Amino acid sequence: MPECEKDEIFFINRDLGDTLAPVTDAIADELSDLFRRILPPHLLCEYRFANYLSAIPLADSLIEAMLENGMLRAPENGRGAEGMWMAVLK
Repeated sequence: MPECEKDEIFFINRDLGDTLAPVTDAIADELSDLFRRILPPHLLCEYRFANYLSAIPLADSLIEAMLENGMLRAPENGRGAEGMWMAVLK
């Protein structure tokens, strides 16, 4: 990938992060409150695993929406590493 394309991707990511910061901060606050309520104190240091689990429905919904909107497609033969078998169409 040419350096100019890498820079463009970086800037898009940065701008998107800046735009979504208020939303992501609010979600992080809610997840933090939830984790403190449901995780035993001795497991609070393992919050990363709870965070991974909380993100699964979001990733599933995003992938399904992208399939429905024609942005992703399943492989024709059904083979491929899980999570790596879709192709971006747009």
